[in-house]
Amino acid sequence: MIPNDRFNSGLHRWQLEILAAFDGGAGRLARFFVMEWHRRARKTTLALNLLIRECVEYSKRSYVYVAPTYTQARNIVWDDPNMLPAYLPTPDEMPCKKNQQKLHVQFGNGSLLNIRGAVKPDSRRGIDAQGVVFDEWAMMKEEAWIEIFRPIIAQSPQRWAMFLYTPKGINHATEMFDRVARISHGQPIPNNGLAGDCIPDWVASRLVASKSGLLTPSELEKAARDMPTSMYDQEIECARVTDEDRVLITSRMIDALRDIHRYLPETRRVISCDPSMGGDECVIYAGENTKIIDELILHERDQMKIAGHLAIMGERHKINTYIIDRIGIGKGINDRLAEMGKEVIPFCASETALVFSIWLRMGLLLTRQALRLSRCWKLSVAVPSFPMANWMT
Repeated sequence: MIPNDRFNSGLHRWQLEILAAFDGGAGRLARFFVMEWHRRARKTTLALNLLIRECVEYSKRSYVYVAPTYTQARNIVWDDPNMLPAYLPTPDEMPCKKNQQKLHVQFGNGSLLNIRGAVKPDSRRGIDAQGVVFDEWAMMKEEAWIEIFRPIIAQSPQRWAMFLYTPKGINHATEMFDRVARISHGQPIPNNGLAGDCIPDWVASRLVASKSGLLTPSELEKAARDMPTSMYDQEIECARVTDEDRVLITSRMIDALRDIHRYLPETRRVISCDPSMGGDECVIYAGENTKIIDELILHERDQMKIAGHLAIMGERHKINTYIIDRIGIGKGINDRLAEMGKEVIPFCASETALVFSIWLRMGLLLTRQALRLSRCWKLSVAVPSFPMANWMT
């Protein structure tokens, strides 16, 4: 059975609304679909099963799934055992052949499902598509649609396209939704399914988690507790937050903490070093709990000399713990301090997952007023500019 029982048994009402519009149910037939749904609303699952269904139903046709990058495409649908492998037809229903190198599925009736990334849209030129799905549409350049796939879909009124996303600020994705749903003409932004009055051939659907019921109240409560407010609003409630809000730590959060003083039951001291800040500028801070007690800025690239300055500062403040950014010359400084018997905590700013977890933790602490931010002007400038959106996929 295509789609299989696993998919059919888990369909929710908003997926059924999209399928009905796709198939012409209730007198509504559309070719283009814009879905602004919250995370974990199973929009990718719906689109993937629709692609598979069309491949099985129609012979010798080509369909395309597009993610922002090749790696994301592979991770989201190809390698995940709960996605493409779970929904392909069985050999008895229709034989399929997966090509790991080209990332496509060849169906027994000659149809082809291509899995692609949108980073190099020109590489898609010449490809055919009876239908195309753009997943995480807000994270792509709109040229992938306008210049590459729109002319392909224009060849026949039977060809179609689907755009799936959770908002990432206000950009081409939200502008497309508002145009389709006639928001500029006074129509309200929907938050629980189909827009009431869409332009011809188009359907717009929007889901926020507080209305959809797809995530339990307890899970929403946990997410609200664990995530910065702006991230929760964007990812869970589909809020179209501003650039200022789309950072882990906003300037408003910092301003609210200016007069907060917290006292820790024990004294903790550490010396940190960023050997490459500002090109040839090596920045060293000595910290005690939540305040900076000493600082030194060197225009120096000699690893042994920098290690010597760090050791002298440590002796002056009786600090034996160091945090060193190991990028570039930092590794040599790290190793030299270790040879001198210092306690060195290595850190690598190029490890994006680690850096993000640190900033995320800081944002949560600031939100709960559990951390007093240093008055260091460099930190006060750097923190608000750290974009949350860079890390959301």
